[in-house]
Amino acid sequence: MKTLIPFLLIIAAAFLVSPTPISENTPPSEDYDINVLQINASWNKKNSVPLEKLVGCNVQYAYLESQSKELQERFSKIPIIAITKKSQPNKPLGYWEGNIMFEPTITVEELQEVIDTLNQ
Repeated sequence: MKTLIPFLLIIAAAFLVSPTPISENTPPSEDYDINVLQINASWNKKNSVPLEKLVGCNVQYAYLESQSKELQERFSKIPIIAITKKSQPNKPLGYWEGNIMFEPTITVEELQEVIDTLNQ
């Protein structure tokens, strides 16, 4: 139960972040039921997971430094990737934090497998 509460706080916080597009040339995505959000810091962009390669989901990016101080203090490991369904936004389907070197702990290929499974 102790680990569930911080996890749910992070997922709830993910809905409060203001997404920041990585590139102005990123085409708008279709409207899918699966949402993937990555929260990272601009100084750690080199360790971002290239979510633009994902298919069958809505993708959002947010920079940690663009968020409130309260929200920034909740995240100690970046990048953070969360998967939810639009139809059930309070029920997290997947969540990954970066390691102590601020590197992702999941690849874009592994994320695509999760998304494909959820879309079946």
